[in-house]
Amino acid sequence: MDISDRKSSFAGKATGIPNAHLKIAYLKGENCYLELVEYVNPKGKKLNSATNNIGSAHICFEVNDFLNFIVRFKLQGGLIISDPLVIPAGPNKGRYMVYAKDPDGNNIEFISSRKVRK
Repeated sequence: MDISDRKSSFAGKATGIPNAHLKIAYLKGENCYLELVEYVNPKGKKLNSATNNIGSAHICFEVNDFLNFIVRFKLQGGLIISDPLVIPAGPNKGRYMVYAKDPDGNNIEFISSRKVRK
């Protein structure tokens, strides 16, 4: 992970937010990057991020040791929306999944890396 602090006219021009001060974390995965951006200044408004609202988004992570991961996530301030469920159909049939919210209210889905043993 690489973290950068951007406080420049470039950040303002790129985002359309004058005087933007951004903290950006770059996470490199296999064949992908995930960029997490925090607007240090100016702060934005808290939105209602319910998953059925237009403009709401979520990201899904596949995790090992699913049930222990969920316990750790809750201990770090995350909110689990439901008990772990087994997916009944589709390409992920037989895997655990949960929807969750991080401490900032962002929607996250976690899915187990393996199918549930019967």
